Amino acid sequence: MRPVVGKRSEERDLSEPPNQISLTAMRFIVASKSTWSDLVLLATALHPKQWDKAAKKLSEQTGTGARTIKQKFKAIAHGIAKGFTIDALIARGQEAVISAYVKETKKARTDQLVAFPHRLTPQVRDGLEELYQRIGRVIGAKTFDDATEFILAAFADLPDQELKHLAGDGNAKEKQANQKRT
Repeated sequence: MRPVVGKRSEERDLSEPPNQISLTAMRFIVASKSTWSDLVLLATALHPKQWDKAAKKLSEQTGTGARTIKQKFKAIAHGIAKGFTIDALIARGQEAVISAYVKETKKARTDQLVAFPHRLTPQVRDGLEELYQRIGRVIGAKTFDDATEFILAAFADLPDQELKHLAGDGNAKEKQANQKRT
């Protein structure tokens, strides 16, 4: 009888030595659990400001994407914030911890969508699309809402004179001063 990967040990004939496939599968399982455990320990030992650099270094050495590693760091931090201990996060496993993080962050950012009732020319629409993509690329905004919030924050508190200046009216301050005199 040949041992089969996935069979419980009580179902295998223990008198036969494990084959190479079984040994390889066991090494993979142990390595995967060890990798998750090490990642949990790293994430909890590092300050969030260190995650980018650490993720980049780990990515270079492991071939795993830096974004993926950083996302795992965030999921682990989320688990800690929810009250899980390091040992509990390790025991829960990578899939459960990341899944809980993704579900909660998706739920937190999912608001009711509303129609934006303005009609735009194709040129303006294309320009807005390019602007949103540029903002996303430069500041790391992931959604149109994130980019729009950035635009609103950047322009909401500007004085009227500054808006006029940005619109190309370089004499806005002088004109306003003259208007106040008359």
